[in-house]
Parts: sequence; structure tokens; C-alpha cells
Amino acid sequence: MTERHGSLRVRYYPHQGEWECIVQRVGPDGMPEADVVSASGATKDEARDKAWEKTDDAEVREVLKPAE
Repeated sequence: MTERHGSLRVRYYPHQGEWECIVQRVGPDGMPEADVVSASGATKDEARDKAWEKTDDAEVREVLKPAE
């Protein structure tokens, strides 16, 4: 599953019984330039929440903001 937010892409992958959340910066052509943060968890939400906790980048935190 992939979500696109401006210059950021959030991807979720199943990996060894867990979910991996990876946030990447993408260029104007939509190709990934660099991984910003990644984290794994038992569910997609848990992986996203852990990635949110691992970064202090305001733009990344905004796209990973936990649901209220």
C-alpha cells in the first residue's frame, strides 16, 4: 500500500509477520530519492506510529500524524 503526500511517499510492506512503514522523499518524476524514516510493528497503524515517534521532521510527522 502506498500513500503520496506532496514530496513524500509512505509505503507499507508485510515483512516477517510484521508491517514495515517507510517514508521516502520523491523527486518531481515520482521516483524515490531517499528514505527518511522507517519502522515496523504488528499492524500498519503500529508501524506508522513508531515511525512518527522516530522523526522530528515536521513534514514527515504531519503525514504520519496518528488518527485522533
